[in-house]
Amino acid sequence: MSFDLYVWGSPQTATAEQAERICHELAAENTSSVSADARVQGFAQELLRRFPALESLTDAELEASPWSMTPEISASHVIMTISWSRAQELAEFVLALAARRGLVCFDPQASVVHNPPGQALAGGLRLEFCDGGVVDRPEPAALGVLLQALSPRNWYVCLESRPGWFVQVGIGPNAGNVPAGKFALEHREGTPERHHRALVASRDEVVAAFEGFASGNPVWKDSFSWSHL
Repeated sequence: MSFDLYVWGSPQTATAEQAERICHELAAENTSSVSADARVQGFAQELLRRFPALESLTDAELEASPWSMTPEISASHVIMTISWSRAQELAEFVLALAARRGLVCFDPQASVVHNPPGQALAGGLRLEFCDGGVVDRPEPAALGVLLQALSPRNWYVCLESRPGWFVQVGIGPNAGNVPAGKFALEHREGTPERHHRALVASRDEVVAAFEGFASGNPVWKDSFSWSHL
């Protein structure tokens, strides 16, 4: 089995449903939903400089390559087929590179679309990670899985409903010297005067807070002891 990622250019953000459809069309060699984009070529060039095509490698180098197949590259999109043992490493690199190039990246394994930073969907939730990953309109039921990406390297996650209204979590020294095993949970309701923080002991509590915020029911806040920031 392989781990696949799809990247393409788009002037608009994509929902997971739209990205799923585009993914299936591209896999069937139907490119009618995507257009040529110079940013895709820049992405592909940088990708192959870091992880060269299989055809350019020696037998010894092939053993170390993350590719199950050389990426499929066109003027409009790139399809990457990655060995599972290198999936996390490549996903981090590809997501950061796509975000920097302003491209959409879709993970069909988890049905998660990462839109470029700054392309917010009107009236929807937006989940942003420290490493530049973005998930627009995440399903509340998927937040538990998505928050598994929180790590010492990817130490910060924010879920925003509109500018200044969010719940976020951080771990480790970058989040304000958070003690080991603890999570710094914060929420803000528009203004700095309504910005609060709580230290929690489990990831389950973090997931519950994010799910509660996503539901729009403020009762979730009663489960935590907040201090004003």
